[in-house]
Amino acid sequence: PSLADMMQVYRLKSQRSDTEVFGVIGDPIKHSMSPVIHNAAFDSVGSNAVYLPFLVTDVEDFITTFKEYDLSGCSITIPHKEQVE
Repeated sequence: PSLADMMQVYRLKSQRSDTEVFGVIGDPIKHSMSPVIHNAAFDSVGSNAVYLPFLVTDVEDFITTFKEYDLSGCSITIPHKEQVE
C-alpha cells in the first residue's frame, strides 16, 4: 500500500495498541477490495479496528506464525479457501 493508502484506507493515525486487527489472506491479494470496504465500515461506525491484506503463499505457516498474535479474524480467498477447513 502507498503512504496515502496507509493514511486514508487504513487510518494509520487512529491506530492504537488496543486496535482490533482483521485481515484477508490470499495470493494474489493486491486486487482485493475487502480492506477498502471493511475499513470504511469500521470508520463509519467508529470501530477501533483495521482490516489488512496479507499476501500469503503458505497458509499453514501463516496460521502458525500469527497464532501468537491477537489477530481478531481473517477472511480467506481462493486458492487458500480450498485448503482451510
